[in-house]
Amino acid sequence: NRCGFCILHPIAGLAGSPITVEHTDGSVVETKLPQLIDPWQPFKDLRAITHEVRPGVTAECRMEGDVFEMEDQRNWSDA
Repeated sequence: NRCGFCILHPIAGLAGSPITVEHTDGSVVETKLPQLIDPWQPFKDLRAITHEVRPGVTAECRMEGDVFEMEDQRNWSDA
């Protein structure tokens, strides 16, 4: 059993777009959100992700207290 936060990011405008991933060890990686559906977690060991919401405006989702990972919910039939 598990319990966790579900933070949804819109597909339109964000699929395939650049993001910054900060890991729990403090390392930072510039990468992209998946363009296509993938059954595996695109990012693991997350502390924060940052992406551009619209030109000139960024959003950061920072989590504390545990290790987080990202799942592609487009992969599931209930999405």
